[in-house]
Amino acid sequence: MVISRLQELYAYIQNSNDPLIVFAKIALVSLVIFSGLRYVMIGNLFRMIKQVGREVNKSVRRQYFRHSWVGWLFFILGVAVVELLVFRGDFLISFMNFDMWICIATLLFFISIFYHLYFFTESLITIFKQRMEIEKN
Repeated sequence: MVISRLQELYAYIQNSNDPLIVFAKIALVSLVIFSGLRYVMIGNLFRMIKQVGREVNKSVRRQYFRHSWVGWLFFILGVAVVELLVFRGDFLISFMNFDMWICIATLLFFISIFYHLYFFTESLITIFKQRMEIEKN
C-alpha cells in the first residue's frame, strides 16, 4: 500500500509540468550537487580536524558556520539564475544570450564554493593562532 503510493507520487513528480514541482526539482538537484562538492572538498578536512581534538573541532566549526552564510548566499543566487532561466528565460535572454546566463550561474556556484573553502581556511587559521597564543602564555 505504502510502496504503491510512493510509486504513484514518484511518477507524478517525474511527469509533472507543474512549475512548483519543476522549481523544486531544479533546486533539489542543485543542492545535492553543491552539497556533494562541498562534502568532497571540506568534509575530509573536518574529519582530520576532529582527530586533532574535540575542542579544536568545535571551535573551527563554530567559526566556520558563523561566516559560511556568504557562500550559501552565492549558491542561492546561482539557483535563482537557473530558476529564472527555466521560468522566465525569454525575459532574461532579452538582456544577454543563454550561454552568458549559464556562465553567470556557473560563476556564482564557483564563487560559493570558493567562499566556503576560504572561510573554512580562515576559521582554521584563526583557531590555531589562538591555540598557539594560549600555549605561549
